[in-house]
Amino acid sequence: MKAAIKNFISDAVPELVMILLNLLLLKLFYKNLGTDVYALYQIFSQFFAYLLLAEAGFSSAALVSLYGPIANNDINKINQKLSGIKYIFNKIGMIIIIGGIIVSFIIPFMIKDNIFENSYIYITFILYLLSNSLNYFFYTYRIFYDAKKQKYVPNFIYQIGAIVKYIVEIILLIFKCNFESVLISCIVCNLATNIFMKYYTLHKNKCIHLDNKDKDTSMLKDTKDVMVHKISGVIANNIDMILISFNLGLNYVAIYGAYNYIVNEITKFTSKIGTSLYSIIGVDYFKNGSYKISKDIFIEYNSFIIFLATIICSSLVFSYNSFIELFYGEELLATNLIVYIFIILIFFQIIRTTLNTYTNACGLFRETKICTITEATLNLTLSVISIKYYNMTGILASTIVSYVIADFIIKPIVIRNKLNIFTLKEFYLEEMKNTVCFVFLMILNSYFFKLRANNYAQWFFISAGLFILNFILSFAYFKLIKRTVWFNRILNSIRRKNEN
Repeated sequence: MKAAIKNFISDAVPELVMILLNLLLLKLFYKNLGTDVYALYQIFSQFFAYLLLAEAGFSSAALVSLYGPIANNDINKINQKLSGIKYIFNKIGMIIIIGGIIVSFIIPFMIKDNIFENSYIYITFILYLLSNSLNYFFYTYRIFYDAKKQKYVPNFIYQIGAIVKYIVEIILLIFKCNFESVLISCIVCNLATNIFMKYYTLHKNKCIHLDNKDKDTSMLKDTKDVMVHKISGVIANNIDMILISFNLGLNYVAIYGAYNYIVNEITKFTSKIGTSLYSIIGVDYFKNGSYKISKDIFIEYNSFIIFLATIICSSLVFSYNSFIELFYGEELLATNLIVYIFIILIFFQIIRTTLNTYTNACGLFRETKICTITEATLNLTLSVISIKYYNMTGILASTIVSYVIADFIIKPIVIRNKLNIFTLKEFYLEEMKNTVCFVFLMILNSYFFKLRANNYAQWFFISAGLFILNFILSFAYFKLIKRTVWFNRILNSIRRKNEN
């Protein structure tokens, strides 16, 4: 558990710094390069996500394949696995680059009322492609530490590298440098970080040899089911902006991008809790072929995630729209209905973290692929239909509907049958209780929805006050209604300190 805490802290603390730096970067993009370049940058990220399908879920399968050899300290097997993983990742990197060059010629035709020269889009996207695809040629070293329960090592190196990259980008934008210069700086910074990671790993782990001629690529056979997850996940999570770009234009892309960035950063931050537990759950599950999992850990983890989601999302009723207005200006404000739907989307994104953690840690990709297929199919179908009648509102609502059906109706049944760590009655009853608490706090906070802050200091103090209020109310609810193990541990710890 200490390793999990280290993993989380190493993820969470620098992540907060990067969120702030990236926010500043996006604002400079918007203010100094214009709405259209800002929107183009957002579109690039969505198309790149589809290119990552070349990875085919291999990183997850590779990580799971290392749990057994590491748990049993089989050095020879570890080297065989790592050599095979490195070989495959090099191939993946080349496929992404070649595929990206081809995709660059498609992008101009996917933007409604495109104002850019096609050549400009080709060049900038290829630069964006190179800056983000370099990691795959060095990804083996990261996976090695993840499987060793030492995720905090690559986290620290890559996050420091990312912070340096953001600072360089910000400086370039302050001095009015163009989009191309910013992207070239990304390439240089990412390459330097990856080279450092390589030599640090090899220096600290003398027994590791990644050029073993006896390569073990057997984990490839496990990527078929993982790939289904990846394809479905990309469709479900990245189709919205492309549909908006094609049907509504760059201005709507900019609005969606501004709000969706908050969604991504909050869910990315909270998911760090889950990823920090991957190796803990995974190694215990696969060790000596026991295939057993702790029910208590699941109950504690799920309860904590829901508690976190409730206080975060209820607090966003004021802080979300008010922040967008302060940060970008009124031109990127969405309608009240869209803001509420975004908040509900964040809530479901966070609380589905629990089941996703166990899916990834235990390698339940084959068992749960029906869930991701259902989610992607529903999201794509409903979005294509609803955008014609309800614009952005329809797309967001379609995403929520697909989450509910796939992650909270189908997936619990699958996980229950495989791991036997809860009954369906227990799970659905808990989710109903949690939804009631969330809805109550949303209604309570709705009185502050139209409240606006005149400056960042005012925004911070109002947001902090509402967060504390929601924390206290959620605290009381979990104490009186749920009485969860992790919650009682906190209370007992406080009592012991008071007694001392």
